[in-house]
Amino acid sequence: MPDSFVAWTSMCEFIPTHIDWLVEVRADAKPSNRWVNYSIVIHTASMIEGAIELLIRQEIRENLGKSLEYELTEDEFNERIVKNFESQIIKAGGWDSIKKIFKTLRGSSIADEVDDQETMRAISVLFKLRNASVAHGRALNSIGPNEFGEFIWESNNLVDVEKYLIEKELMEKPPAGEYKEPLDFFTDEIADHLYRNALKLAVKLEMSPTTPHSLPSQRTADIITELRNEN
Repeated sequence: MPDSFVAWTSMCEFIPTHIDWLVEVRADAKPSNRWVNYSIVIHTASMIEGAIELLIRQEIRENLGKSLEYELTEDEFNERIVKNFESQIIKAGGWDSIKKIFKTLRGSSIADEVDDQETMRAISVLFKLRNASVAHGRALNSIGPNEFGEFIWESNNLVDVEKYLIEKELMEKPPAGEYKEPLDFFTDEIADHLYRNALKLAVKLEMSPTTPHSLPSQRTADIITELRNEN
């Protein structure tokens, strides 16, 4: 039986290049720029999921004395453990599942290793926004007005996202009686805030969201350099 090996390239490495291109497109897309930001939010969440998945895969291999290219020996106990974990990663149903697998392997949570509550809050908001609306094309319904003349988002995730964005002065609270516009979640400022915090998470976990092959633009390279200098 011929020797075989496993090697992978995470597509998350190419996402920053794509996001930088979207930012260039966005500059000329007004008033349709919020649809571009919609795409930036999707890709930002995918970048984090992919980068952490790659980190987890590397952790599995390194802890079991394997390299990223290795001979397959299915009857070895370690190999069965590796395949079981990698199967869990593939089936992971989002941010919460990835965090659980990460903690199992590392012995500490992502939040503990990042040690930055504000960064973790921003990442939580990113995934709540992605999951509540973007990822599955769900309707963004607001119900009202209530006795205070306010419209309330039907999704609890969007309620949380809205509170956070208002706190960060990235969104204004709508006047009483005014219907909420779903695209208000996708301004340039909000998309850039979430992307910057995603890169900050990568820096704090010592992940590389880019590689020499992905050739990020100067914009992302400058943000990463700035974030590293902050640490």
